Amino acid sequence: MFFAVADCTGHGVAGAFMSILGVTYINQILRRNNIYETNEILERLRTEVKEIFRSLGNDSKNGMDMAFCAIDTDTNILEFSGAYNPAFIVRDKKMIILKPIKNPIGSHPVEKKFEKQQFQLLDNDCIYLFSDGYYDQFGGKSGERKFMIKRFKNLLLEISTDPMEDQKEMLEEIFENWRGEQSQIDDVTVFGIRWKY
Repeated sequence: MFFAVADCTGHGVAGAFMSILGVTYINQILRRNNIYETNEILERLRTEVKEIFRSLGNDSKNGMDMAFCAIDTDTNILEFSGAYNPAFIVRDKKMIILKPIKNPIGSHPVEKKFEKQQFQLLDNDCIYLFSDGYYDQFGGKSGERKFMIKRFKNLLLEISTDPMEDQKEMLEEIFENWRGEQSQIDDVTVFGIRWKY
C-alpha cells in the first residue's frame, strides 16, 4: 500500500502543473517501471521532474517536497523516504520521527540520494504526513506568531488516541481558532492513518 503527501512550490497554474506531474509520474513509476522501493521512487520522480523542465527550456527551481510511504501488509513494515518532509508515528502518546533528506523533488545545488527507512508498525500506531501550511500559519492573540512545529507535534500527541474523524475535526477547529482574522497563508494538508492489522 502506497501513500504520500506532497507540497508543490508555486501557486496557481505552476503549483497545479507540479501536482499533475507528481501524480502522473508516480503512477507511471509504480505501474510501468515496477519500482517499489520508496527511495528509488523519489529518485526516479526527481529525474522525471528535472527532465520535463529541461525539455521546456526552463531549468526551473520548481519542485515539490514529499513524504512517501509504502506498507507491506503481510509484515506490517512501513518503508519511508522523504524529500524535506518527515513522517510522524505516534505510539502510546510517544512520537517517532522518520527524518527526510533535505532535498526537494526537483533541481537543487547539492543533490543527495534519497534514503529509505523501515519501521515495524504495531496495532493502533498513528501515522501522520503533512505539509508545512498548518504550523506556518500566523495567528494567536497578536496575529503575528506562527503556530510552530513544536505546538503541532504536541497537538498530534494530545489527540492521537481519539478516533480519526474526531482528530480531523479538532485539527480544523484549532487551526481556525488560531488563525482568527488572519488570512490563510498556504495550503494545509494533514493526513493521518491509524494502522490496524
